[in-house]
Amino acid sequence: MNGQRRSYSQKREVSAQRRIGQSAWIFALWMGLAIALGPGMDVASGIDTYPGDTAIFQSGGTLQPNVMILFDNTDSMKDTVPTGPSYDPATSYTVTKKCNSANCVSNTVYQCTSGASDGATGCSKWTALVTNVSSVKTTCPAPAANPSAALTTTGQWNSTVHNLNSSGTCGNGSGLYALGNWINWWQVGKTMVRPKIDIAKEVASNFIRSTHGVRIGVLVLYDDLEGEGGPILKSSSGISNGYLATIKDMDATFSGTYTNREALVDAINGLAWYGDTQLAEGLFEIMRYYQGGPSINGGLTYTSPI
Repeated sequence: MNGQRRSYSQKREVSAQRRIGQSAWIFALWMGLAIALGPGMDVASGIDTYPGDTAIFQSGGTLQPNVMILFDNTDSMKDTVPTGPSYDPATSYTVTKKCNSANCVSNTVYQCTSGASDGATGCSKWTALVTNVSSVKTTCPAPAANPSAALTTTGQWNSTVHNLNSSGTCGNGSGLYALGNWINWWQVGKTMVRPKIDIAKEVASNFIRSTHGVRIGVLVLYDDLEGEGGPILKSSSGISNGYLATIKDMDATFSGTYTNREALVDAINGLAWYGDTQLAEGLFEIMRYYQGGPSINGGLTYTSPI
């Protein structure tokens, strides 16, 4: 391990210290999971009616806000998430042959007869049970349940105390059921997935491209050279080769005809996933940056942007 880097116990101590006397206002955007700014959204399109993020960016003053993005590029970001539209009971989805090797009829209720323990999305065999969902009862004996409402709105019903028979009435037992329409939707929807890091890259890039009058920088939670703990993003390839993502004027020139905005977007799109999620260390590093202090990764003393 590099002698300039702090031990894990020292990092934990540093994480606790971040609660004490922080004078700089840290504005960090957490780019991990489901981010409020969807792809293509122009955050500079109008002033909020409440003091939210957009209003801060468009405060109307002569000084540009300093925004530091904390980008999650850790191991979990390789996982995929569905990106297709949600199930809509009013939509008739394209019929698939995924119901016991036969067509999944939209209004037919199917029972999961293999793989039910994995839930509806993990069921490996759907067998026709009730010819039409209109025959399914709206009430079951205590404990009360309404399988009809569940099937006609969410497309599925799962119970550990009731089951359905072919007439649509409830019995004692358990079972997992779905409409053919839901099964058809899932067969297409389950193929519409993307790695979380790709979604985060797209959202961050759109944010940077569409936000003007704001100085922006990026820290990452892991760097393959410097390790964990929130190092400043640094690019080593592409048009952004050599770009260090400290907070900068996005419209200033980086190199040749390329602006900082173009270089930063290129650097973000070149990120890969690594390591563990060291969120506390990343937030502490942002505080050090705003204070103009030394990096916890060693070898660098920051110049405060404020």
